[in-house]
Amino acid sequence: MKAMQKVYLLNPFTVASCVAQSTAVITNLSVTVALYFALLGSAPLSMCFIAVAAYKSLYPIMLIVPITLILIQKDSYSPKLSTPMSTLRCVISTLAWFLFWIGLYLGLSRAIVGSWAFLDATYGFILRVPDLTPNMGLFWYLFLEMFDHFREFFILVFQLNAFFYVIPLSSLLRNDPVFLFYTLSSVTAIFKSYPAFGDFSIPFALLISWSHLYPYMKNVFVVGCMFLFSSVLMPLFWYLWIYAGSANANFFYAATLAYSTAQIFLLGDVIFSFLRRNFDLEHGISRKLVDGERMTVILK
Repeated sequence: MKAMQKVYLLNPFTVASCVAQSTAVITNLSVTVALYFALLGSAPLSMCFIAVAAYKSLYPIMLIVPITLILIQKDSYSPKLSTPMSTLRCVISTLAWFLFWIGLYLGLSRAIVGSWAFLDATYGFILRVPDLTPNMGLFWYLFLEMFDHFREFFILVFQLNAFFYVIPLSSLLRNDPVFLFYTLSSVTAIFKSYPAFGDFSIPFALLISWSHLYPYMKNVFVVGCMFLFSSVLMPLFWYLWIYAGSANANFFYAATLAYSTAQIFLLGDVIFSFLRRNFDLEHGISRKLVDGERMTVILK
């Protein structure tokens, strides 16, 4: 736990967010505290803080699934796990707490603002992506070059793409909810419409929890180089494009695309390593002979 805290506080993504005074640190704090209380088995408090994160940036709403699975697996529920009805009660209770907290936050906002117009200015802004100012995400360049009559369709596709992975990943990793929490945090950092440099802080810090997967990972050097080069080139190309005028949008977008690709490669490598290790634990490291040939593991 202490090692994870040090990695989170001292990794360059967190430090850069603090230096830039980004509000991403508020979202990250809410998500980490929600995970902490979920591991303690407190549904009201974990949902309180995940509601804060979802209230601010919407996409953390996906983390309700792994947090609910964590709460189901906690000791406070273990005597009742044999009955599906108790599990259903846990799920309903968790969702009810989330709806209570998010309703409270939205109600307070309504009371302060005096209308519900803030919903379109916040969540509508995140979902419709009207501002195409260059950022670290995948949206701005594509929609800048796209014809207007295709815009609504592809916005729908891109937003569904961000949320769709909850279903297959939850089905695949339902017995390992903390690892599911890591994967969905990574998916959020990659596919959200307006990502920030600090969004990768939580997945980066959580990765140390699965240090036993490192021997199974195959793309560490490539991914590390991609992170290093893209992190250095993004501010450099931004300066050359915006201030010096000696570059163009393609340079900057290429660096952001390499950064997002590095996150995708890392997530895929970690998931593969996790599944491969589980396979080895179940079947053994040495492969059995089938019809005189050594068995080959193929994960699909």
